[in-house]
Amino acid sequence: MRRWRDEPLLHFAVLGLAIFGLYKLVAPRPRDRIVLTPAFIDGLQKEARARTGRTPSDAETETLVEHFLDEEILYREALTLGLDRGDVIVRRRLVQKMEILSRREPAEPSAAELAQFLAQHRDRYDVPARLSLRHVFLGAQGSAVPPRDDDWEKLGLPFLAGRRFTQKSEPELAGIFGSSTAHDLMALPEKQWSPLRSRYGAHLFYVEERTPARAATVDARVRNDWLEERRSHPDPQALASLRAHYSIERP
Repeated sequence: MRRWRDEPLLHFAVLGLAIFGLYKLVAPRPRDRIVLTPAFIDGLQKEARARTGRTPSDAETETLVEHFLDEEILYREALTLGLDRGDVIVRRRLVQKMEILSRREPAEPSAAELAQFLAQHRDRYDVPARLSLRHVFLGAQGSAVPPRDDDWEKLGLPFLAGRRFTQKSEPELAGIFGSSTAHDLMALPEKQWSPLRSRYGAHLFYVEERTPARAATVDARVRNDWLEERRSHPDPQALASLRAHYSIERP
C-alpha cells in the first residue's frame, strides 16, 4: 500500500494551495488599487486654479495628489470598517447624491399644471398694492392741523424710520407703524392730509401715489419656477424602478 508521501499529485495540490494562499496574503486587493489618470490630475489642477486664480506648480500639484491619496485611502478604510453605516450625516449626504443622480429633466408643463402651480403660490407672484406717502409725526399729544406743502418737513417730531416712504406694501408699512395703522393707511384718500394714530402716537399722513394691486398670470417666470421645483425632487418613476429591486418587509 502506497503512503500519501509517495503521491506526486497530492504533493502538487498541496504546493498549489500554499502558493495561492501566499498570493492572497501579499497581492493587492481590488480596493487597494488607486488609479490616477492624467485627466483626473488635470481636474485637480483646474479645481485649484478656480480656487486660487492661478495654475499650481509641479510641486503644488504633487501636494494636491498626495492630499487626495491620503483622503482616498482613509475613505476606503472607513468603508471597509463600515463607518458609513449608522451615521445619519453620511447617510443623508449619500441620499442627496443619489437624489441628484435620479433626477430627470421634467416634461413641459401643461396649462392646467401651471395654473394650479400659480394658484398654490399666489403670494409669490401677485403684486400687492403700494403707497408712496409722507407723514408728520406729532407724538403723544400732537395737534392734527394739516400742514402746508412747503413746510411739512419742518413740522412735528423726529421719526426714526423717516418722513417719506416710496412704494411700500401693507406688510412693509405694518413693519414700520403696526398692522392696524398700515391697514388704515391703505384706505386713505390721495392728495390730502389725514390724521391717524400708530403705536407711537399721532401722525398726519399724505398719500402721494397709490399703485393698485395686480394679480399675476401664468408667464415665463411661473413656468421656470415650476420646472425648477420638479428638477429639485427625485424622479418618482426612477424611485419606483429602484424599489422594484428590493424586497421590503413591513410589520
